[in-house]
Amino acid sequence: MSPSKEIMMEDIKSKLLEGYVQVTAEEFKKLSGYDLVTPKYLPERFQHYGIFMRDNPGIPTEKMVKQLWYDPEKFEVLLVTQMKNPSPDREERIIFTDGLEAPGKISDIFPWAKYRCQYEFSKNGIHVQGYMLVNDEGNRDEYERILKSLFNPVPLEEIVEKHIPKPFNPIVHSNSLEFPGRWAGNVIPGFIQEMKEMGWVELEDEQMGAMRYFTKEIDGRKVKISVVPGEKGGPEEENATTFIYFRVLQENER
Repeated sequence: MSPSKEIMMEDIKSKLLEGYVQVTAEEFKKLSGYDLVTPKYLPERFQHYGIFMRDNPGIPTEKMVKQLWYDPEKFEVLLVTQMKNPSPDREERIIFTDGLEAPGKISDIFPWAKYRCQYEFSKNGIHVQGYMLVNDEGNRDEYERILKSLFNPVPLEEIVEKHIPKPFNPIVHSNSLEFPGRWAGNVIPGFIQEMKEMGWVELEDEQMGAMRYFTKEIDGRKVKISVVPGEKGGPEEENATTFIYFRVLQENER
């Protein structure tokens, strides 16, 4: 039997949102006292959205919240559940599987979906789980990017594109800058100076060899990145290429 939108919508109501009541963002903030965690990256097809709350069975004085986005054309759902949790900050690996957490297949419970993609973490006293029901195994990179953007408030691609200086008009990649015809020694000093002029603060005590660390507040959130150069080519500078590689880090990560 081919999947239907009617079955998908009934499953969302009866299986994913059972016991939850729809609320507004303002009502959630008033009842919980903290902000919603939302994906920084989300494709436009996930236009249908709602916020739902219920009491936390383990802590009656606390609330649990689910945000739900869905695409009725591709039969895909994103659920983001969050609650207060005093546990230390931690991050789990992303799981992509056609199996349930109990024995069985996802399609046994949700006939319109083939896989679940799951990711969870605790940060600043809030535990967050991102859970996707999806169908396209070949689209795993996009699913993982969506879920990872819950933890990394600003995607690396956006940081490189909008918040990193680009002296000498480099070639821009999603996680690096490429400077054809230049050695690192002729690029890095000016680049570091421009980073600071753009508001990046260097964490000089954390520097390890050529790898340097910077922080900056972007869209109201503190971001930490690593910056490390690389070279290839030569021996003349016109035949050399310098790369500067970037990575988004957790606050205490190196």
